[in-house]
Amino acid sequence: MSDKFYYASLMGPLLGVYYPLPFDNERQNRTALNTSRLSKLWCAIYTRHEVEDQIKQFGGVILPDEFANKLDYDSFAVAK
Repeated sequence: MSDKFYYASLMGPLLGVYYPLPFDNERQNRTALNTSRLSKLWCAIYTRHEVEDQIKQFGGVILPDEFANKLDYDSFAVAK
């Protein structure tokens, strides 16, 4: 089982892909996403349970937890 709690739902060519997020609260994750290269590719943030339900219903894939460490966000904006 994953230790990540929040995931970003990606859109466009990455529809059905759920990106693990580095923080344990939604506000920091939203700020990180909005300041990253994924800023125009994400549409919503979900909990692990919500993602698993959506994958059962619609299909999709959860990226490995290591991707959370690769998110290129503005750490100063997240720290505010």
